[in-house]
Amino acid sequence: MAYCLDSSSLIHAWSRTYPIEHFPSLWANIKNGIDSGLIFVCRDVLLELEKKDDGLHDWLKQNLTESQMLDLDGEVQNQLRIILADYPKFVESRGIRNGADPIVIATSKAHDLTVVSEEQLSLDGKRVKIPNVCQDIGVNCINFMTLIKEVKLRI
Repeated sequence: MAYCLDSSSLIHAWSRTYPIEHFPSLWANIKNGIDSGLIFVCRDVLLELEKKDDGLHDWLKQNLTESQMLDLDGEVQNQLRIILADYPKFVESRGIRNGADPIVIATSKAHDLTVVSEEQLSLDGKRVKIPNVCQDIGVNCINFMTLIKEVKLRI
């Protein structure tokens, strides 16, 4: 099993729960996971994180090669069209700020990856969130702590 990181999990880990200055070995293990093809980041997530000034974008740029960033290949574009057609409110409710979310899901569907996101399943039906779409289209979705446990990342 391989994993595709959403911005929410990266931000949550970097800024709130596992800042690099206190958990450098965790971030070294994430880098190892990226290098080994176990953990992936979409280029659009990197672009989304560029707007923040917390060091995460810089860390990713230093630790991702061009070939390690997932792009919108043909199958991802096909999956993205399906997601956007089936869930038009997904983008409308999120605006520009969360523009990478449907791309993370489409990439995960196209490449058989597990989405890693801190979003919670919406039960009220008013808002479409990453776990809702993943559940509906058969993509596994976990949070960062579950990633740590599944991959046995050392903290």
